[in-house]
Amino acid sequence: MKFALTAFAFISLAGFAGDFPQEETLFIDNVTMNGRTIVHSCSNFSNAETELEVEFLSGPVDYGTRVFIEFGWGGSDQSTGKTFEWAQKNELELERKTPMTWKGNLTQTIAQRSSPVRILDLNFVFRVQEPGKPARYVGGVKSGNTFVAHLPKVEDSTCVNPGDAYPDFSELVVQIERN
Repeated sequence: MKFALTAFAFISLAGFAGDFPQEETLFIDNVTMNGRTIVHSCSNFSNAETELEVEFLSGPVDYGTRVFIEFGWGGSDQSTGKTFEWAQKNELELERKTPMTWKGNLTQTIAQRSSPVRILDLNFVFRVQEPGKPARYVGGVKSGNTFVAHLPKVEDSTCVNPGDAYPDFSELVVQIERN
């Protein structure tokens, strides 16, 4: 089943830990994220894994610019009912595809057979680093804004046995919402 991409900004009450001076901008129309969630066994639930394709349009930037997605995973512990966001903080340098288009791929196990922890969303911002200039954040770290992409539920994932073809990324599109 195909879903339309909905793109809005998410305002995080918790914010993103760390000192983030410099400028910030917020252009949600410049963000595209597609994904799929796969269970690697059809006869016995093992792990569910999500794969995401991220695309960011930066606008005009100087030669030598680098773009990173800074991210953390949000979810819940079903045994305690506690939620979390920005777990396993990390960053990924995006690959420049055109002068203003940057792409990258993320993969994460979102559910394990023996664990009550479920990953439900991806919290993220983009850091644009132009040579000799302060970092510019897209997603609004300075004001406490971040993007969040809600992942498909494990129950809605595609089951793939060894040797089966994986579903296309267009089958599952990650939504980005504004709270």
